This record gives sequence, structure tokens and C-alpha cells, in this order.
Amino acid sequence: MIDSLFGVLTIGFLLGAPAGIAPGPMLVLIISEAFRHGIRAGAKVAFIPLLTDLPIVLVSGILFAKLSNVDLLLGVISLAGAIFLTYLGSSSIKIASVEIPDYTPKPLHLRELMIANLVSPNPYLFWFTVGAPLMVRSFQQSFSLGAAFIFSFYLGLVG
Repeated sequence: MIDSLFGVLTIGFLLGAPAGIAPGPMLVLIISEAFRHGIRAGAKVAFIPLLTDLPIVLVSGILFAKLSNVDLLLGVISLAGAIFLTYLGSSSIKIASVEIPDYTPKPLHLRELMIANLVSPNPYLFWFTVGAPLMVRSFQQSFSLGAAFIFSFYLGLVG
């Protein structure tokens, strides 16, 4: 499925969209900023991963590309990614009470939003376990497939 444009676009979008709507700190920030300061402020928060994920994507992609010649390591990383996705899926099913902290009424600055995303473990966990293997395999097929994967993932994530 990684060797066709449709497959890569589908995989990228289906991994990005649930990540974009999964409960977590970024979703709470998006919703609270949108309610307090309007949809434009919420959209600003939603686009933060486009700025902060680039170093994570590059480092994870380079590391995975260097290590992709080691079949056993590749298998372990892929298995870890599958376990991580299973964990995320099962934890999404659980119902838990969510406490939303009271934020100050002023809009958050770009720097604060970037720090909030950089300290979140979610981008690191995704890119180092699931995203990098798929991205590298897509780029190994062709540059356009790799770019399509990244585009469709962030289209799903940011919306």
C-alpha cells in the first residue's frame, strides 16, 4: 500500500486525523483559545505542529533511514510502532473524566504555543515509532510519495 499514491495519502490522512482530534493538551488549548478568543485564535493553535514538528520529523527520518539496513532493528521499531498504535487505540476507548484548567483570558503567544507542543510527548512518540518508518519507506519509493505522506498526515492533523 506504501507504493501507490492513493495508499500513501490514505495512510497519512488516517494517521493524522485521529491524532488531530484525540483528547490531549493540544486539543484543550485549541478549544479553549477558540472559545475565549474566536476561531482564528483556535486555528493558530491548530497550526503550531507545522512549525514545531519539523525538527522531530527530520531527526526521526534521518535516524530511521540510517538504521533501515538493519532488518532486526527495523522489525523491532515497527513492532514498537504497532504496539504504540494499539495502546493509543485502546486508551481512546476508555472513558475518563477530564479536568480543564482555567487559562488566563489573554491569548497565548506563538512562543508559548510552540513550547506547549514541543514538551508534549505525542509528536516524538509518533514520529520515532510509526511516522518515520512510513515516511522513509514512502521516500524510498519516490520523492512524491514521501511528500504525499507528509502532506496527507498534516492535512489530517491540522485539518
